[in-house]
Amino acid sequence: TTRLSLRSFPVLPPPPPSGRLLARQLGAVARYEVEHMIERQQAAKLQAAQAGKYRGGRRAFGYESDGVTVRPGEAALVLDATQRVLHGESLGSIAREWTARGVPSSTWHPPLTPNPWTSIAVHKLLIRARNAGIIEHSGEQMAKARWPAIVPEETWQAVRLLLANPARRHARSKR
Repeated sequence: TTRLSLRSFPVLPPPPPSGRLLARQLGAVARYEVEHMIERQQAAKLQAAQAGKYRGGRRAFGYESDGVTVRPGEAALVLDATQRVLHGESLGSIAREWTARGVPSSTWHPPLTPNPWTSIAVHKLLIRARNAGIIEHSGEQMAKARWPAIVPEETWQAVRLLLANPARRHARSKR
């Protein structure tokens, strides 16, 4: 393989004013194209969300990579953890248990060692609207999703309210 470095390119004298003007115009046109592309992508994601469609991204824990098919083992863990938190168990104890059991996250790729679960990761997992079969877009609940829920909506709403409560006691890290 060939490696490039800045030494590979000759140092050029600064361009005349007309050259700088052209470079600025080309940069402005390129920026316009990028912004236009971003607007189109955001509009397409909003339209997909309103239609209840899966919009892609990393595989969600509890679902296959198609974003629609449920992974029964992971879905059972999500439902169990949701119920345990509602019954007073801490997010940290669930995270420690899953780590001890070797439960891999959805981002784990063999042969790498799975990352340990944290209370923050479990928190994020349990408050996802996806678990209740609801699509959120920019923090707003948009529609019923086309994939099955793995947690009943009422149960998800209850755990979401519980975990959002600012009066809830937070354990201090032992670090």
